[in-house]
Amino acid sequence: MARKGRCRCGEMLRFEKGPQGYKMRCPGCGSVVRLRVDGGKRVHRPATLQCPCGAVLVIGGVKSATCPCCQKTLLVPIEPKSTGD
Repeated sequence: MARKGRCRCGEMLRFEKGPQGYKMRCPGCGSVVRLRVDGGKRVHRPATLQCPCGAVLVIGGVKSATCPCCQKTLLVPIEPKSTGD
C-alpha cells in the first residue's frame, strides 16, 4: 500500500513498502527519508536552515540569520499555523 509523506525540504513523496519499510531518497534534495508508521517516539531536533554556500545554521525564534561562512543574510521561513481542520 502506498503512503504519502513530506521531506524536510518540503517535497511531497509517495512511499511504497520495501524490505526496509517505507524509505526512499527525496528527488528534490537527495536526502534519505523514512516514513514513520508505527507512531514511534519523535526525537526533538533543533530547527536548522541550510545556506546556499552549504553551511547549516541552527535557528530558533528568529526571523533572519547571518551565515557565519559567507555572511549572507537568510530569511527564516514561517510555518503556517494549523487551523484545526
